[in-house]
Amino acid sequence: MRREDPLNKNFEHLRQGKGRPAETFLLEPGNVLIPEGSLAVLTVIASSVVVTLFDPELKRGGLCHFIRPLPEKMQKSTPLFGLPAVAALIRGFTDLGADVKNLRAGIYGGAWPEWANAEQRKIARGNVEVCRDAISKKNIVIQDEDVGGQRGRKIVYITGTDEVVVVKTDQIRQTDWFPSLPKEMLNND
Repeated sequence: MRREDPLNKNFEHLRQGKGRPAETFLLEPGNVLIPEGSLAVLTVIASSVVVTLFDPELKRGGLCHFIRPLPEKMQKSTPLFGLPAVAALIRGFTDLGADVKNLRAGIYGGAWPEWANAEQRKIARGNVEVCRDAISKKNIVIQDEDVGGQRGRKIVYITGTDEVVVVKTDQIRQTDWFPSLPKEMLNND
């Protein structure tokens, strides 16, 4: 009797099913996404942060991407900022019937390069801190985290299976470091 070599098996059959992404989507900063089907969501982060949430009961994942921790006085509270983005993501799941205690989170980004000044470093650290605080206040488990450092990241998140690929790279655009807020968001003092 000949034994089958387990290393030569084709595991593609395991990927067939509901969790397999049908298409890809590029998530820009200032957006929250909880797709109905499984998507491979791509995004580039540096000082900005991506938060993923996954509900194993619903077998559904989503994410938000933001560039600043909190709006300043007189700025609109939008998903360009961490606290509103994370709150919208959590609310999106509860609106779908998710139980917050089942949610699992991932946090990625919040880096700053060697040349960053003190204010820029504060923004990057604040981006990570604001989502940790918001997530912990809801007693959501942070199951994965890849934050800080001096390199940008390219992320692929599979919303149907909660799989994430993080590629750390120096090959990102200069504008991915500390992106500017849109003009309509700036204070007009």
